[in-house]
Amino acid sequence: MAGFDALRAALQGARRVALFAHLSPDGDTIGSCLGAMHALKGAGLEAHPFCADLLPPDFGFLEGFSAFSLPFKASGSFDLALALDVSSPDRLGSARALFESTPARFCVDHHLGNVFDCGKIVDEKAAATAEIVLELVQALNLPLTKSAAMALYTGLSTDTGNFSFESVREGTLRAAALCVKCGAEPETITRTLYRTRNLSQIKLLGAALSKLETHAAGQIALIALSEEDRLWAGASESDYEGIVNYAAELKGVLAAALLSERPSGLRCSLRCQAPVDSSKIAALFGGGGHARAAGMTLQGFPSLQTAKSALLHALKGALKKDA
Repeated sequence: MAGFDALRAALQGARRVALFAHLSPDGDTIGSCLGAMHALKGAGLEAHPFCADLLPPDFGFLEGFSAFSLPFKASGSFDLALALDVSSPDRLGSARALFESTPARFCVDHHLGNVFDCGKIVDEKAAATAEIVLELVQALNLPLTKSAAMALYTGLSTDTGNFSFESVREGTLRAAALCVKCGAEPETITRTLYRTRNLSQIKLLGAALSKLETHAAGQIALIALSEEDRLWAGASESDYEGIVNYAAELKGVLAAALLSERPSGLRCSLRCQAPVDSSKIAALFGGGGHARAAGMTLQGFPSLQTAKSALLHALKGALKKDA
């Protein structure tokens, strides 16, 4: 893959490597960073992961989770920076300055329309960035320890709906099999991420289902959760994860959205079926992602209701355009 040789050369002259996750970190960016961290450390390099947002505690079972730092806590300089699963510099948030101050910079990603202006290793056909990181580990002869395998399997699983999305290809399953061969535990990861919920998650899900609306003859499903809903449930940022899928699973729905007021801002998660493209809808609001799943932070709206109206208008427009 293009970029492998350039990264290999950069690593040969590096001692300290900074790894960067995107804002609103998910399992793929977290797993990719931790997988790369363990592999690089196994090769004798210093590797430090950074994220401008707090990480969802659900991923705390991964070894090295506590190694993530906020960018302002970085100490010393770095020889090489790797942005993992980040589609644009803006998605680094306050970590962008640290990334751009590093002499050698690379982006490893699988998103459509990646806009980084640095060394790029991008495979838009990969189901997850973790899949590309695993290719890098093999190509660069880095050690794939159990800790790295657990992290990369987590990235693969979370970005594929636990291997259920149409993005899953033969190479994705081979990558997962290699992780299992090297010590990843599918049962532990599946139970921890998909079969365990706390009370606040259950309450927030109840509020969400009670507010589910359908539009456009049932082709659109929309949930709007207010700050009051969050406070009532006692929810944290990570408790919203997966709720949008309940709307997407409604029979006949082509476009599903979860709009939510959170401490970090007004967020939206999208899930769409062909021919509707989630990434195109997200782009209208400055967000991004994939055809089937995307997200964005909505800015400039005075209320949840005005944002909801704008989002619904965009969803209806996408249905008419893509139908």
